[in-house]
Amino acid sequence: MEAPLLSWKAPTVENVWLCGANKILVDVFLFYSTWLVVGLTVKRLLVIGCPMKFSFKCSVKRAKRVVYSIGLSSFSIACLKLKYSGYEQDSTFGFKPCKFQSEGSDNKVVYVYIALSTWLPCLLIFIGNILLIRQVRMSNKSRYELSGEYTEAIMLNGYKCTNCRQLIIIYDFTADKGAVKRFNDTHRMLGLLITVSITTLVLMLPLGIVETFELYWDVVLIKKPSAQGPARQQYIKWQQEKLLLKWVRGLFFSVYQWAFSTNFFLYCLTGRKFRNAAKNYFRNRFRTPSCCSKFLSRSFTRIRCQLSKLTRSYTTDIEMESQNNNRVCDSPETTKDHKHS
Repeated sequence: MEAPLLSWKAPTVENVWLCGANKILVDVFLFYSTWLVVGLTVKRLLVIGCPMKFSFKCSVKRAKRVVYSIGLSSFSIACLKLKYSGYEQDSTFGFKPCKFQSEGSDNKVVYVYIALSTWLPCLLIFIGNILLIRQVRMSNKSRYELSGEYTEAIMLNGYKCTNCRQLIIIYDFTADKGAVKRFNDTHRMLGLLITVSITTLVLMLPLGIVETFELYWDVVLIKKPSAQGPARQQYIKWQQEKLLLKWVRGLFFSVYQWAFSTNFFLYCLTGRKFRNAAKNYFRNRFRTPSCCSKFLSRSFTRIRCQLSKLTRSYTTDIEMESQNNNRVCDSPETTKDHKHS
């Protein structure tokens, strides 16, 4: 019964180079995706923390250099698996691991691998998100404090109301729509980045915990095989718990791979430039028939019309509310009350 099951695994195990390529590709995808999120977090933190210094230095050419350097570093770290087997010295699924002139596993290299793949990115993402949230709160506070000149302008024009913050927002919206649009776009992209970072952190942290605990289980709590006596029972129990840890590690690794589809969905949902670039890429790569393209274009135009109607109604409601607030402030009753006061 086991021969048919092992027949499809045999080419991967017997072909050493194919097995090594599989190990390298898995580690490259793991390191590359994780450290790209770390790079985006650090870049956004530098731009928001020191906008006058780093906003001009963030160009497409430098972004490509950073992406290429992260990819090259990930490939170099993944190639260490050809020398040090790591966890594959006793595989989760029970078939023989591939080794390139290596006589086992060095625990120090496994420590470095776990730190670079899970714990160090998690720590950097967590600290970066905390600093980002703190910086955004400080910028909002300073923005409200610096908007005192708007209150003075409103007071000089005769508008005196108790809810001055609402008037400030209305004044900002009507006076400088471009600034408000840039402010909203910045905060929307920041919210997207924080969402992607927290998603990566939540999906990657359990994998790091299980890998660390499994390494502690293999190094500190190791049991030697014995033929008889209580030592044999302890060894059997240790092997059973070790196998359970291996399956849990495989489960959390598959859960972490959901981060790829989750990030793509978040970028498509909130990023207009990313959505247009993805649409153009798939449109050029996969040509749809004329009937399907007409149906899709009609559906998109209908959805776009409905969205434009909703936005128009929302803007008219805002304008009517601002006009009502101005009428209340300009009414003779309020002016009399202010004179008596």
